[in-house]
Amino acid sequence: MNFKDILNGLTSTALTETQFTLKIVLLFLGISFLFSMYIFIVYRISSKSHFYSSDFSKTLVGMAVITTGIILAMQGSLVVSLGMVGALSIVRFRSAVKSPLDLLFLFWAISTGIICGTGLFNIALATSLIMTFVILGLDFLPVAKASYILSINGDASFDEDNLLVNIKPLSKHINVRTRSMFNEQQELLLELHTKDCKKLINACVKTNGVTSASLIYHDGEVRF
Repeated sequence: MNFKDILNGLTSTALTETQFTLKIVLLFLGISFLFSMYIFIVYRISSKSHFYSSDFSKTLVGMAVITTGIILAMQGSLVVSLGMVGALSIVRFRSAVKSPLDLLFLFWAISTGIICGTGLFNIALATSLIMTFVILGLDFLPVAKASYILSINGDASFDEDNLLVNIKPLSKHINVRTRSMFNEQQELLLELHTKDCKKLINACVKTNGVTSASLIYHDGEVRF
């Protein structure tokens, strides 16, 4: 018996062992659709704090259902399984993921499709509940807030030490990031934390030599 005979034997066994009727296929796809709609709702709720993408939310639903269909097809035939692996290995996605959270939702949808395709619905349910707690529940934990970036423009009479004295009562963790000067015009970038943005800006513009002040919220990585 050579390798070709072994491969033919495995192929015929796979074709006869797993025969999905239309009713079973629709059941699996329907359950996958319900789980994907749950992911859709969680994504919509979690996107209130940042930009919501309607196309991406639809992609999550379609991704889970399509993945379930692929897993069902791969279980029915070894030849189809090898063909799917070869076809999917050459696919390249060029769309950039906007945030790590979007990547998490995308992987959640794909894994849900794989789990539902194998019929392990209890695992899909447990995974969905845990992911809901991770995405929505952890937002209520007390963590450090992101800092602000204070941009100061001043003329030749601008005194940096005087500015720091004026803003110190209204802010904390002040770090000077950039100092620049051009034709007697000075620019200063400060990273700080504050609870009263309006009073901080007023204190800046009242400082001698300050021509303009801008406060930018840095919604990114937080250093503890």
